[in-house]
Amino acid sequence: MTEGATEKNKGVEIDVMGKILPNWMINAGYAYNDSFLTELNGRKYRKDNSPKHSFNLWTRYDLHRGVFRNFGFGLGMNYVDEKISWQERTLILPAYTVADMAIYYKLGNMQVAFNVNNVFNKTYWLGAFNYPRLFPGAPRNMMFNIRYQF
Repeated sequence: MTEGATEKNKGVEIDVMGKILPNWMINAGYAYNDSFLTELNGRKYRKDNSPKHSFNLWTRYDLHRGVFRNFGFGLGMNYVDEKISWQERTLILPAYTVADMAIYYKLGNMQVAFNVNNVFNKTYWLGAFNYPRLFPGAPRNMMFNIRYQF
């Protein structure tokens, strides 16, 4: 930001979480972010590394009957709008959508989960300073965890 410039951020964020059915949960969020800088000469710039729109969704369905009783399945996605780098105003990072999924197994107070993040191995950029300094997002990765509730 240049000396004497002002920064303004306006927007709204909405989150919804709940159960569609007793065994079907959903969590969704949307954010609108209008961030800009105004220099003393009145020239306006979009704020660096701040997407105008972002959206996320996660849903989980748990099975309570049959052979797959105590299993659960989750699907989600995260969308982030294009962004401008910090130093190079001509460097526009493209919008991206990343998909995730999970399988759960619950046994009493214990839950075992296997997650796959960035299912389609999408290449995306979280942010940037300039052309040589781009900050990549995580490639496809897997996570296994065990949780025990007391």
